[in-house]
Amino acid sequence: MKQGTHGRRRLGFAASCASLLALSVWICIPATTAGADSACSNEAARVAQHATYLPDCRAYELVSPEGKAGGEVITDTTRTRAASDGQAIAFASLVGFGDLQGTGVATEYMAERSSTAEPGDNGWATHAITPAQGPIPTRALGASYEPEYPILSRDLTSGVFTAISPLTSDPFVEDVANVYSRSDLATPGPGAYMLASGCPLCEESDTPLPPYGFAPGSGLPPFPRVDGASADSSHVLFESFARLTKDSNADPHSDSLVNNVYESDHGVTRLVSVVPESGNECADPNCLAPSRGATAGRGGLRTLAGENNNYTPHVISADGSRAIFTVASGCSGLGLVTSCGQLYLRELTADPPRSIKLNALERSTPSAAGGAAYWDASADDSRVFFTSNVSLTDDSGAGLYMWSLTPGSEVQELEIEATGGSFTLSYEGETTPALPCNAGSGEIEAALNALAAIGSGGGSVAISGSGPFTVTFQGTLAHTDIPEIAIDGSGLTGAGTVSSTETNHGGHLTHIGDATLVLGASEDGHYVYFASAQQLVEDEPPVDASHPGIFLWHDGSGTSEGGELRFIGQIRGLFSKAIDEQEDATALAQSKRQARVSSDGRSLLFVSTSGSGLLSLYGGSDIDQSHCGELGCREFYLYQAETNRLQCVSCRPDGVPPTQSAAVYVRKNYGASLFTAYENRAISDDGRYVFFSTPEPLVAADSNGISDAYEFDSVTGEAHLLSSGQDSNPSYFMDTSADGRDAFIATRERLVGWDVDKAYDLYDVRVGGGFPEPLMPPSVCEGDACQPPPVALNDPTPGSASLRGPGNPKTHKRAARHKHKRHRSKRRHAQRRNHRRTTSTSRGGSR
Repeated sequence: MKQGTHGRRRLGFAASCASLLALSVWICIPATTAGADSACSNEAARVAQHATYLPDCRAYELVSPEGKAGGEVITDTTRTRAASDGQAIAFASLVGFGDLQGTGVATEYMAERSSTAEPGDNGWATHAITPAQGPIPTRALGASYEPEYPILSRDLTSGVFTAISPLTSDPFVEDVANVYSRSDLATPGPGAYMLASGCPLCEESDTPLPPYGFAPGSGLPPFPRVDGASADSSHVLFESFARLTKDSNADPHSDSLVNNVYESDHGVTRLVSVVPESGNECADPNCLAPSRGATAGRGGLRTLAGENNNYTPHVISADGSRAIFTVASGCSGLGLVTSCGQLYLRELTADPPRSIKLNALERSTPSAAGGAAYWDASADDSRVFFTSNVSLTDDSGAGLYMWSLTPGSEVQELEIEATGGSFTLSYEGETTPALPCNAGSGEIEAALNALAAIGSGGGSVAISGSGPFTVTFQGTLAHTDIPEIAIDGSGLTGAGTVSSTETNHGGHLTHIGDATLVLGASEDGHYVYFASAQQLVEDEPPVDASHPGIFLWHDGSGTSEGGELRFIGQIRGLFSKAIDEQEDATALAQSKRQARVSSDGRSLLFVSTSGSGLLSLYGGSDIDQSHCGELGCREFYLYQAETNRLQCVSCRPDGVPPTQSAAVYVRKNYGASLFTAYENRAISDDGRYVFFSTPEPLVAADSNGISDAYEFDSVTGEAHLLSSGQDSNPSYFMDTSADGRDAFIATRERLVGWDVDKAYDLYDVRVGGGFPEPLMPPSVCEGDACQPPPVALNDPTPGSASLRGPGNPKTHKRAARHKHKRHRSKRRHAQRRNHRRTTSTSRGGSR
């Protein structure tokens, strides 16, 4: 599909510069690297820290505790999550310290910033948030499962915890792993937990779930996997092989359980993966294998190697009213996609809840059914982006589609219950021939499509189910408000009832173009960035599979019809691993994504291992990124849709080709702990600031030759150090607040006087930040010296032997005599040493 005439013209985006500035007033603080003559109100703190090189009047604040019992902070960006306002951050350590409640493989903590700090206070207070847990079964670790918080709310006040040991007294699930929600994460102490993975079927049958074991016939343990949660964590979407509800599924091809998608609504467990079709989804002739149930989005199940390649965001809406799931079938020909099928949206708050098939055909002519792969959605799930391997509309082919919830689209239900006779259906004054009371979905569908009011104008209906029947309007009728189908049951015999219910909900498909993958979408779903091996915009350079193009589709804030497509440039290395990890072509397609989209969709941060065809498209010079082996060096580029501008944020300003790769995703010194699906913020909401780590010296002060944390200011086009660039250990960017004011880094360097060890700590490099240094420099410890003094066990010495008081006998004379003996002993030793030296000298002279 060709759209547009030139990819570099300016789009008519609505936001004004004034509104952008209003979003972040603090960015008007002048960036400075000056010393005491600068305008920074916190200059005294910057001078005391020797940190006047920091930009934007930033200063250091030690976030993690100064004493960590000899441990250090894990430098894993998926386990380090900053609150959107920067006032709190969650992190993990392999060592327990502080007000320890419990441990997992790693222990998780919450640090909160105070508005002021009194003398003797470093300004941040930390408390543990991991609850007490028992031993972790080996099979749990083998299945990539550990007690952890896979999801935290954006303000870090609530979250979802996966537990090995029970946290509530529910007897029906006490012997299995469970999912819990917690709403008091900001409060120190044991915490209050609500069970999210309860088993209503167990309560009904008075039969607890069996202890840890493998699901029959599946080879997989029934550990629940969290996929998403509402903004306040009161609604939790998760997957499990355990049968928790009466309507959950078993595999019709065997006696084994299948994977189901469940929702917890304030602690009430309900099945989400309910499809409108009758029977098993593998009745579809395109199904490639027996169905193994459903996944949320493209699935939250990790591989045994620990990688969660299928995780996709926004699988549950922010208010918990909608959820997205996939039932496997028809999955051939979808490129990098490893999990696909028939895609559904479940309206959880409807009465009763209902499922809408998102990749349903909207064609006037029949077409073979295919598979779809979910990629992303708006925050409210009213817009869903997926790829399909077949054409779903008359004017399109396979590729990327947007399903948008459109009032007026129709899904109706028909119900006929009788013992004999016949009935007729009427629509817009036309009536079908008489249909037998036991007519199936195919017979009813054919009769309705034969009506001129439905089939002659490019519309159609699809019938599914076996009573009630679900009628989905397609083609030209898919996005119009249409009347209800009428049923005449006068010809039925026996105890018969007929009814027709108009649900008046559905959606409309918009074909965007051929796509290999989706890099991300805006929170409102009006911007989506994707990659394609085909050039979709006229008069732009050709692209191919090795150097695909990145495209932006945008339709403003109005209707979903139309939209404009823009070509951004060619890239290589769509996926990239963490910094310093060895990469190959296979690993590139299976590792974490480094791309980030700002919440408003106007800015895209993406990675490429080749600079060919990027900056030259915008009048600049392409970067030579070929000096990091066969794949090339990984560098980050910032595209800003408002100005149609592209900048390399991690490239050296002197034009020297890079020899090492940059990263925003870092995972190091994590031991056996697992990662989460969290993708750190690396770009401020207004798109001005980008944060990353790189070993490349982007400023003269960076002389250590190893990784350091950087900020890039897209307005000035300059990169600035956030770490010192001088330490002998690497430093990393970890996360930032939504406005970029708080940039969190991990470093072993002692940047403030509160830091007493050489372990990895978290620092907030904060605009206008900095707390008073300690009044007395704390003692520095290294390694075992940071541990508390050992306690002697079973010491036979009486506890009162070391006490001194008025009742103790006087011993000063004995002590004096003992002191006199020590002095005499010292004199004798000195005399002997002098005698030996004299003897040695004499012998030397006689030779």
